[in-house]
Amino acid sequence: MNNTKFKSPFQTKDYITTIVLNGNPLSTNSLYRHARGITYMSKAGKDLKSDYVQQAKLQYESNPLNDELDIVVLLYFGDKRKRDWDNHHKLTHDAFNKLVWEDDSQIQKALVIKSYDKDNPRVEIIIYKHNE
Repeated sequence: MNNTKFKSPFQTKDYITTIVLNGNPLSTNSLYRHARGITYMSKAGKDLKSDYVQQAKLQYESNPLNDELDIVVLLYFGDKRKRDWDNHHKLTHDAFNKLVWEDDSQIQKALVIKSYDKDNPRVEIIIYKHNE
């Protein structure tokens, strides 16, 4: 469950669920390879995606969401190395396709927040129903 002191900018009445994925968030750049104009997922990427799917299945047992969605992605790194904010959530979004939501194209708004937790690195995805 979400144990942070984070206050969402989205309306709490539209809250759907929070999914926590344990482990240090990894950069998309380290999970995909490029060869001869083709991009493909590395073995490490496939393994991590499979792990994310298994963790999500334990926390979300409903049918995939089909509404437009807003999400908050909380990235908790195990150390304070410099990282870009935008390289660490594509794999989680893809892992949730057909499981948590039908397709990550349903996401209308996303807020990404970086933080640090040496003892418990993780990714928390808080999902809300989108309202204009």
